[in-house]
Amino acid sequence: MAELDLTNAFNDCVDHLAQGQSLDDCLRRYPQYASSLRPMLEAGLLVQRMHIQPSEVLIAQTRVRRRFEDALRAPPPKRTRAPRRFYLRHSRYINNRIYFCSESVDRVTR
Repeated sequence: MAELDLTNAFNDCVDHLAQGQSLDDCLRRYPQYASSLRPMLEAGLLVQRMHIQPSEVLIAQTRVRRRFEDALRAPPPKRTRAPRRFYLRHSRYINNRIYFCSESVDRVTR
């Protein structure tokens, strides 16, 4: 429940910041969450102040789109499975151990 309250406080502060209210004013509304809200809201404000050139965005989008399309065209990775001989050998070993252990117990109890 506290997490939901923090989320609601964060969303409310984001809305108030978008309307021009100051960070400190937002934090005063939620003193119980101020220590958690401050770094999140400051990070959001820093990102908002960054001026990313549209050409950089286009280059990044093109690169991601190309990688995504390449991944779609690539054959799915083959699943590797251990050879059946491996399982058979180990199951025989375990069966033999159980058999010989039970034989040993039978000899001791006689």
